[in-house]
Amino acid sequence: PYCSVAAGWFADERARLTTLGQMPSYPDGQIAAIAKVNNLILVTRNISDYTNFAGLTIENWFI
Repeated sequence: PYCSVAAGWFADERARLTTLGQMPSYPDGQIAAIAKVNNLILVTRNISDYTNFAGLTIENWFI
């Protein structure tokens, strides 16, 4: 679930990425945050939207 811990992680990541000139979308950030704070692997075809999030484990099972 999208909890306060996930929201805090996303806020920190969005601030960090914004200073680097990147602007992650809210839906992608929320998905990334849920995966990160729950120690999950994010499985997606859309790797490019998630590669800049720190410490997030991503896999593409569709290649």
